[in-house]
Amino acid sequence: MKKFKIAGLALALGLTTNLYASDFSYNYVDLALGKADSSDINSSTGDYSSFSGGFVFQEALYFSVESTTYEYDNVDAETLQFGIGAYTATSLSNTDMYGTVRIANSEIGSVDESGFQIDGGIRSALTTHIELDAKLKYHDVFDDSGIGYQATVRFYPAPQISFGAGYEYYDFNDNDINTAYANFRYNF
Repeated sequence: MKKFKIAGLALALGLTTNLYASDFSYNYVDLALGKADSSDINSSTGDYSSFSGGFVFQEALYFSVESTTYEYDNVDAETLQFGIGAYTATSLSNTDMYGTVRIANSEIGSVDESGFQIDGGIRSALTTHIELDAKLKYHDVFDDSGIGYQATVRFYPAPQISFGAGYEYYDFNDNDINTAYANFRYNF
């Protein structure tokens, strides 16, 4: 039994390698679940879920996809986005800068509309196992434009796996949405 404990400890230590900006992966799948507060919907607290991913197709360029759902008692809001992103290391150590341009389709109740979203952000390794990912968002859907921001802190127990928590503010069609969430990301 003691041999198994030692082997397990050695394996865990072997998996916990250092995280550096050059090691940030843009090949990933990410699942986030949380609670959202809305300024415009009668049932002000709802459930939030998001599934997103990225796939590098050329050095510093990646495909981006995201599906987001807000579920309230009387209405659901769903958005599907896909597009292209780019990233680069910065002069700050352990920090990447990135941006995405996506086509967006949003559906609130029975109303369906298309538009676009542009994100710009930074990813920074605060320690060897903790990353801060912060971004600004601009969207134009439902003949209305809005802004938002998002910040996520991720803990990497292994280079391919992270667990995180975050906050997002989103001005969606003159509706302020504040969301707190937990997420799981797998890098491949």
